[in-house]
Amino acid sequence: MRTTLQIGLLTAFFAGGYFALRAIPASNCNFLHYEQTPVYANGMQFCGSGAAYFVDLDKLPFPVTVKLTPDRAPAQGVESHYTLSLEPVGGEIFRPSQLALTQTRLLHLLLVDANLEDYQHIHPEPVGDTGEWTFAFTPHGGGPYRVYAQFIPSLSMREMIGEAQLSVKGEDEPAVHRGLAPFKDDGYVYNLNSSSKSIAAGADATLTLSVQRADGGKVELQPVMGTLAHLVAFDPTRNGVAHLHPTLTGKETDPTHPELSFVINLAQPGRYRIWGQVKLNDRERYVPFDIQVTN
Repeated sequence: MRTTLQIGLLTAFFAGGYFALRAIPASNCNFLHYEQTPVYANGMQFCGSGAAYFVDLDKLPFPVTVKLTPDRAPAQGVESHYTLSLEPVGGEIFRPSQLALTQTRLLHLLLVDANLEDYQHIHPEPVGDTGEWTFAFTPHGGGPYRVYAQFIPSLSMREMIGEAQLSVKGEDEPAVHRGLAPFKDDGYVYNLNSSSKSIAAGADATLTLSVQRADGGKVELQPVMGTLAHLVAFDPTRNGVAHLHPTLTGKETDPTHPELSFVINLAQPGRYRIWGQVKLNDRERYVPFDIQVTN
């Protein structure tokens, strides 16, 4: 009788712990962030003061395979349509009903060419709940593209990153070392600044993205996936990625010179390509910069 009672109490204890852990709310901000501290302003989500690490998939591969099937051979400047599936090791493919929303979407695709000159962020659409997804992609360059699929299984609420390769017929986009020079496009000027003269490997650093009109007029940033901007960092070998969301500083709503701050932590020294993504006048825009990380 005593043994039965002890077993019953232990069972109740662990069952209670299990359901208590399952009841803990999960935030969209746990996507690629090591602190879950979301804050909101004017209905927009910012991700607190937590930094985002660079995820090196050569050192930390995730147990998922991304399978891509194009409707035609991928070619530079030509739109192709793809079918995609996410297949975990030793399990059935992930269905949309098994994924959690993060930054307003279930699945994020980051596609980049070998020279890091063509970066695109795409959201595949699910085909019912079959586990298949579809999307269209028009590469601006040729050569080998790497595809990163980022998502969160709702059961674990921990982000996963799968990767795949695309061979695109055409000429490689020529590599350009851009540094932190202002990027000008369509009447707007973009700047990326660092909080320190040198960014040290393994240490948090703050990057600030600012936007101005060349004529000094009003700048109205529009929401992009639930926030006002994104930064994505790639290393030259495309071994991994860091996906950053802005912190809330009060400067992001400046009517003529909005500034958005991001915290990043890059473990290895070297040069990194930073792509900023914003939305202005109902069009999403991608702006490139390069930063150097020291030992």
